[in-house]
Amino acid sequence: MMYASHSAPLNAAVARGSRDQASDARTAMSSEPSNLQGAHTARSGTQPDSVLQTAWSLLKLRQPGAAKAVLLPEIARDPGSPDLLMALGHAFRIEGKREAAFRIFRNVQSRSPDHFRAPFEMAQELRALRRLDEARLAYGRVLAVVPDHADAMLSLGVIARLQNDRSTAIAHFERALRHHSDHEATQLELAAEYLHRRQLPPAEALFLGLFRAGRAVAQASRGLQRVPVIVGHSPHA
Repeated sequence: MMYASHSAPLNAAVARGSRDQASDARTAMSSEPSNLQGAHTARSGTQPDSVLQTAWSLLKLRQPGAAKAVLLPEIARDPGSPDLLMALGHAFRIEGKREAAFRIFRNVQSRSPDHFRAPFEMAQELRALRRLDEARLAYGRVLAVVPDHADAMLSLGVIARLQNDRSTAIAHFERALRHHSDHEATQLELAAEYLHRRQLPPAEALFLGLFRAGRAVAQASRGLQRVPVIVGHSPHA
C-alpha cells in the first residue's frame, strides 16, 4: 500500500476524526497479550512511512481520532506492528484513555522485548493511573537498561514525592541532575524540593541559574519570589 503524498490521507483522516469509532477500544484490547517528541524515531519498515508520518502529524496536532482513522486499517492488516501500535497507544493517551494506552504499550513490550520506548511508556501510564508501586518498578526496569535515562530518574522522584518520601525524591532528582546537569524539569523539581525543606541557598541557585539562562523563566521567577533574599543580590541583577 503506497501513497503519492501525505496530504490525501491527512485530509481524509481529519474529516473522519470527528466521528467516534465504536470499534476503537475493541481493536486496542484485541492487541493485548508519551511526550510525542522523539517517540517516532524507530520504524520496523513493515508499513509505508507515510502512514506513520501522517498519524504522528495528527497526534502532534492533538487530533487522536483522526490519527486512529489512519492507523486502525493498517493495524487490521498488520496487528503485530510495534510502530503502529505505539502510535495508537499515544492516541489513546491524548484522549485520556490511560488504561487502553497502557495495555497497548504492554502488548508492544510483550511482542517486541527489545523495543526501546515501550517500557518507559508503560511506566508513564502506570504513573498516570496512580499505580505508583508498579510504576516505580517499571521505571527501575528502564534504568536497568538505560542507567542515565533522565525522565525515568525524574519520574521516580515524582513518585517518591507523591508517596510522601521527600528524602528519596531529592535523591532521585539529584541523581538525575548529576547525569544531566541541564535537564530543566529536574532542576525545577529539585529546586522545589529544596525550597520545601527550607534549603534556601541551593534552591535559589537552581532557580537563579534557570532565570539567568532564560529557561523556564516564569517558573524560576515564581520560585525566586518565594526565596528570601539571603545572599545579598536580587534575582534580576
